Amino acid sequence: MRFKSLCSPALVLSVAALVVALGGTALAGGYIITSTKQIRPSVRKALKGNRGPRGFDGADGVAGAPGPPGPVNISAMTRVEQDASIPPGVVTHVSATCPSGMGAVHGDWSIISATAYGFFELTGPNNYSLGVDNFNGSDSADVSAIVWCVPTGSAVAGSRASTTSRIDRLIAAERSRH
Repeated sequence: MRFKSLCSPALVLSVAALVVALGGTALAGGYIITSTKQIRPSVRKALKGNRGPRGFDGADGVAGAPGPPGPVNISAMTRVEQDASIPPGVVTHVSATCPSGMGAVHGDWSIISATAYGFFELTGPNNYSLGVDNFNGSDSADVSAIVWCVPTGSAVAGSRASTTSRIDRLIAAERSRH
């Protein structure tokens, strides 16, 4: 008698719906198509139709803000080179700085030494710095830091800051390795 009072029509209907839902999911799990080889060629051919016509182009968007000035004339670029001789047992940096009114866009370097090596490169808004480690060297290292400069405000002018404190931290970290 107690069981009969628990079996309301709503309960029976909800349990039946649950069984059908779970059974349907389990049944579908065995029939998932994972490859086109599981579909007969005649069915695949029937599903392939002709390409429809191209749609219309949308309306033009709102005009954007004006861009920066155009590229700099290559002849306006200036190459600045700073040479240094780094003695043995020294960890330091060499910087090449752009003239006033110019910004850095690219830096490069060269080291002539059997043991010295560059351990960081930074291009700032108006300079290029190279960290040089000649701590274990037996001879001086000939080092060149080179920066390419363009007029400030040009579309290609540099914008990253390379502060002296950052250079000092990088050099201190390299020195602590020795």
